[in-house]
Amino acid sequence: AHYMNVKDMPNLTRVMETHISAFPNDFHIYRLLARTLIDHGDKKNPKIEELFLRWLNRSPQDTLAHQEYAAYIMELGTLYYKGGLLDSALIKFEQAISLDSNSFIAYNNVGLVYLQRRNVEKSLPNFHKAIALNPAYSLAYLNLAGVYAQTSKPDSAIMTLNHLIQIDEYNIAAYENLSKAYYQNGEKEKAVETLKIAARMGSATARYLLTMSGETWE
Repeated sequence: AHYMNVKDMPNLTRVMETHISAFPNDFHIYRLLARTLIDHGDKKNPKIEELFLRWLNRSPQDTLAHQEYAAYIMELGTLYYKGGLLDSALIKFEQAISLDSNSFIAYNNVGLVYLQRRNVEKSLPNFHKAIALNPAYSLAYLNLAGVYAQTSKPDSAIMTLNHLIQIDEYNIAAYENLSKAYYQNGEKEKAVETLKIAARMGSATARYLLTMSGETWE
């Protein structure tokens, strides 16, 4: 506790490693040490992945170990994605799926990588898979609708966003994007009315666009 309080990571790591050597089946410490290294050090530190592999080697069927390892790999993938390292990000997101096949966030992120690469054919099934795994995952619906809008399929975007609104009726981004889809589809009245809903919900973007068009939203 002392080393944690003073953030003395080298000594804290040494103490935990000593404990693991003495009690190699105390998996709580593997998790605690991994989380400590992730949160207070370099996420790319190879010792972190080595630690997870040691944990899994000791307990290959440990669901928590798989989930924690997958979550860490996801963090790495996100780090690479934000840094524009799409190849590295894709490898990590797909590795996360191999560790936890129910990771709807990983599937969504794979879809985002392919979308960045302008590979719509591969992005779509990943967004669909994310939704299948978690039908309440709003971000995947927004991404899916975005793909439809980009590929001149406003009808599909409208259907996707209306479905999202049924699930998450206060999702401002859903209304903003639905307004765009209606406009793209030539349904200008619906576009304006939908934008007004977003404005009443507090969307600064919607209020700006309506004001510029001489519309009110009250």
